[in-house]
Amino acid sequence: MIDVCYYSRLLLGAVNALVKIEKQSDGLVELSTRVQKLFGTPKEDASRLNWQIYVFYVPVALFLLCATGVSFCQAMHRG
Repeated sequence: MIDVCYYSRLLLGAVNALVKIEKQSDGLVELSTRVQKLFGTPKEDASRLNWQIYVFYVPVALFLLCATGVSFCQAMHRG
């Protein structure tokens, strides 16, 4: 949840800030240009996450929930 709700937005904000710094530096900073070539320009609105993030994290979350449920049931039957 921390990755989905915080770090991905933090990364997008950092890239957006780097693009802004590069524009103000008159070409002295080139890192954002390289990032843009590799990954494209990030959206200004980081509140909408890409569907790929959900495709990656939903199966992991479901597995963890199922494992927790199985562990809980086993603990209740032993107790």
